[in-house]
Amino acid sequence: MKLMRTLIAVIALLLLSGCYEELDWREWHAEDGSFVLLLPAKPKELSHEVSIGNTRLTLHMLSTHTDGLAFGIAYADLPADASSMLLENARDALLRNIDGKLQIETPIQVGEMQGLEFQAEGRSDAGPTLMAARVLRSKQRFYQIVFIGRADRAAEVDIPFFLTSFQSQR
Repeated sequence: MKLMRTLIAVIALLLLSGCYEELDWREWHAEDGSFVLLLPAKPKELSHEVSIGNTRLTLHMLSTHTDGLAFGIAYADLPADASSMLLENARDALLRNIDGKLQIETPIQVGEMQGLEFQAEGRSDAGPTLMAARVLRSKQRFYQIVFIGRADRAAEVDIPFFLTSFQSQR
């Protein structure tokens, strides 16, 4: 099974490499072994305290940027009193970053995690912007997988492939 997943990932990477030549997709494993994700370059890491709604978190972020395109994942261990509205609050916070208008939203389940997948249009310093994201939560962990890019460049990226490349290892 693991060999088959690896083979599928290699084939997908080969196909994606032709989509946009600046992107060098590679599998990235969390240091604690909790997840794996494909990113198009070596990510920069940053951690800071945030409030999402009324839930305070230490958010660990990994992101990569290339010419108007940004890909990233953020994750945090959840406190026992995490809000039941955490996913909706996280979506709304992401939308505010681009003054975004929600275009599509779908409830999803990834393994045992509940989540939302959504797409929005908005604005950034680069002009018209597209955001596509997944926000997920398990009992112990919260994740955000996010693509943000200039609207005129977003079609060059296989966004669903990026979003679905996230796999929890817990």
